[in-house]
Amino acid sequence: MTSRRSTVALLAIILLCVGCSKQYKPISPMEREVSRNAVRNVFPDDVRKDVGAWKDTTVAWAGVVKKIDFVADSTQPYSTFVVEHHYFDWIEDSSIQKEKYFLSPHGEGSFKATWPMKKEWDLAAMRKTVVPGDMFIVYGTPRDTDGPIIDLGQAKYVRDIKQG
Repeated sequence: MTSRRSTVALLAIILLCVGCSKQYKPISPMEREVSRNAVRNVFPDDVRKDVGAWKDTTVAWAGVVKKIDFVADSTQPYSTFVVEHHYFDWIEDSSIQKEKYFLSPHGEGSFKATWPMKKEWDLAAMRKTVVPGDMFIVYGTPRDTDGPIIDLGQAKYVRDIKQG
């Protein structure tokens, strides 16, 4: 009888988890547009081998913010950031844990970019909200290498995802 209960419990757990995982979906119309043209199978080491080969390619990379600065420029406020690249399976997991996105502990070094801010955005609030340790998904075009760091120039879109 216990064996049957265990089997039924296991089947119930499996049924609850069916459909718990789905493909990553962009959250805004702007991200959807940029995502359509971005490749997810080009990685930093590919770019380091020949940055010029990727100058017309929009990549989608994920990672953890290592450093971010917000600049209150009078014509166009912006942020500059460095992200430690991590492999990402582009899956959203909606099972029992709070987190939905999981980065691999492995990746291919660091990349940097800038992101223009809207003048009406409160940069003081942004400094408190977007912090090192956050997960970033960045869409950009490789421009150059700055030592081991790949420069994506001005990102086409950035998504901040809180972890934990």
